[in-house]
Parts: sequence; C-alpha cells; structure tokens
Amino acid sequence: MAQTSTFAALEARVRQLEFLLPTQSRNDDVEEPEQQQQDKIRAFLLLCHAEVESFVEDLARRLGDSLTAELANHRAGTRFGRRHAEEAKRQYLNTIYNNHGVKESNLLALFESFGLSETTFECIHPDFLSEFNSYGTMRGDSAHQSAARITRQLNARNQLIKIRRILGLLERFEMEVNKTCLNGLLSPNAFDIEQSP
Repeated sequence: MAQTSTFAALEARVRQLEFLLPTQSRNDDVEEPEQQQQDKIRAFLLLCHAEVESFVEDLARRLGDSLTAELANHRAGTRFGRRHAEEAKRQYLNTIYNNHGVKESNLLALFESFGLSETTFECIHPDFLSEFNSYGTMRGDSAHQSAARITRQLNARNQLIKIRRILGLLERFEMEVNKTCLNGLLSPNAFDIEQSP
C-alpha cells in the first residue's frame, strides 16, 4: 500500500509518544498512583491530538499550494486564474491559521473549498466525522479541565485503540486526496508518495 512520508512520520511520532502511557509495574507494590497514570494518559491524548491536527493542516496546506500553483501556471492557468491564485492562497492559509481542532466543523472548513465535502469523508468511512468529533471532544475535556474536575477516567488501552482508528482513517483520507491529485485535478507532485516497508 502506498504511504506518504508525512503519514509515516505521523505514525512514527505516535509510536514515540506511547512511552508516556503507564505500564504495569513488575512489582505490584510499586505501582504508580492513579493520578500519575491519568496525567500520563492525558499527556498522550493531548500530544497525539496536536500531531493529528498538524497533519491535517499540513495536508490542507499542500492541497492549497498545489491548487494555487496550478492556477498560477502560465501554461495551464488563465490570466483570471493567475490573478486570483494569490487571493485564494491567502484565504486558505488564513483558514489553516485559525483552525483549532479536528472535529467535523474544522475538517469541513479546511477541505470544503477544495471540493472535499461531508460526503467525501462518509465515503471513506461512515463513522469518519463522528470518530473525529469524539476524539476532539475527548481532547477538549482533557485540555480545558483541571484534573480535580475530571469525572471520567481515561484508559490507556482505549487511547491506543482510538489513536490507531484515527490514524487508519487519516491514511485512507490522504489516499483519497492523493487520488484526486493523480486524476489531474491538482498537480500530482504535491505529495511525496513512498512505498511502505
């Protein structure tokens, strides 16, 4: 299966972050206190969310850069297209700059202007947007509440399952974007496609 170097880097970073998750101590007498375990799981969730958000924004940026390069191309683009390419670039860069999450509203704001709608996400997986909504909500609850106020405890295993589901959906989404590029709607060299080992 083809995999981009940016997606491979995201996967590698999430694997690096797994060291934050608490592990069962070999000596039951020395098990970490529950609060320390919760802090580690929260740290894992927050840092993984940041990596996912950055990946999504980078994908939107690469898509926008490819589109504006195509519009500005003197051989392929019209004078009208070239004139508006810079304005289009300012607009999508502003959208990326003002993005603060990975929920449905964030994803649609980042990608609808490129023709990737709610239907696109649902074609990838019917639960795509609901998975990202729940992930964003979980992150928001962890980031904006004191540990003393959190009533729902996080589970390390569930966090691993969730981030792996999110990564699987992101990989399929990026492949869909790549397919769009390779169909000639955008420049195919916008994405660095490598074969996964």
